[in-house]
Amino acid sequence: MPLKRTPPKSPHVATLDVHPLQTHSQSDPSISVTHNPETITTKTMQRVKRKRDRSAEQSELDDFRTTIMDILKELQSTVSEIKEQNVKLQESVDFTAHKYDEILTKMKQMEEARREDKKYILSLEYKIDKLEQQSRATSVEIRNLPKRNGETKQNLLDTLNDIYKAIKLPPQVSDVKDIFRNNNKTSTPTVIVEFGTVKNKESLLQHIKKFNKENSNNKLNTEHLRIQGPKIPIYCSENLSSKSKRLFFLARELAGHEKYKFCWTTHGKVYLRKEEGAPLCRIDSEGDISKLRQQK
Repeated sequence: MPLKRTPPKSPHVATLDVHPLQTHSQSDPSISVTHNPETITTKTMQRVKRKRDRSAEQSELDDFRTTIMDILKELQSTVSEIKEQNVKLQESVDFTAHKYDEILTKMKQMEEARREDKKYILSLEYKIDKLEQQSRATSVEIRNLPKRNGETKQNLLDTLNDIYKAIKLPPQVSDVKDIFRNNNKTSTPTVIVEFGTVKNKESLLQHIKKFNKENSNNKLNTEHLRIQGPKIPIYCSENLSSKSKRLFFLARELAGHEKYKFCWTTHGKVYLRKEEGAPLCRIDSEGDISKLRQQK
C-alpha cells in the first residue's frame, strides 16, 4: 500500500495580506520599496531651507548692490563738485597769473623808469657840481686860521698879506674880490678868499706848496703869521664844491690807510698817486674809491 507524501495540514496557516498600494505588477520583485515618513520630512525641510538660503543671499546681494550704487552716486556727486571746484580754481589761478603778469610788467617799467631817473639825476648832479665848481674857480680856502675878537675883513686881508710875506710872494691883495670866514660851527675854521682871476689863485697855491716842500719840518703855520698861541698848521687849498670836498676827504682817508704818498686837487678834480713815478689816479666818484680799496 503506497504511502502518501502529502504533509498534513498545519493548524496555523499564515495568510499574507497585501495592501493594494504595495502591489507593483510590473516591478522587479527583488526591489523593496520602503516609505519612511521621517525621511520625506527631512528632504522637504532641506528643500525649504535651500529656498530660504537662496532668498536670503539674493536679498543680501540686492542690498549690497543698492549700497554700491549709493556709494557710486555719492562718489559721482563728489567728483562733480571737485571738478566744479577745479574749474573755479583754474579760473582763479588764471586770473592771478594775469594780474601777476600785469604787475611784473609794471615793475619792469618802473625799474626801467627808475634807472632812467637815476641817470637823469646823476647828470643833473654832475651839471650842478660843475656849475658850483666853476663859481669857485677863482677861490681858495684857508683852514685852521684862528679867529680874532671883533674880526673884520681888513683883519683877514692883513692875515692874507702875512701869508704872502711868509711864502715870499708879492702881495696880490688888490686882486681879492672878497674874503670872509665860513661860520660853520661843525667844521674846521675856514676863511674863503675869492680872487679876480684864476691865475692869482693858482699862483698862491703853487707858492704855498713849494714853501711846504722846502720846509718839510716847519710847514706853514700860525707862527709864520705872527699869531699868538699854540703852533697850529695852516692849510690852503682850492675851494671845492660839496661833492668834490667829500671825494677829497675820502681820498685823503684812503691815502692814509693804503700808504699813498700824494693826494691833491687841481681845477676841482681829486688825484691820488702811490709814489714818485707811479701812475696818477683821478677820483670822479665814490665808486673809484671803492675800486681802489678792492685792488688792495
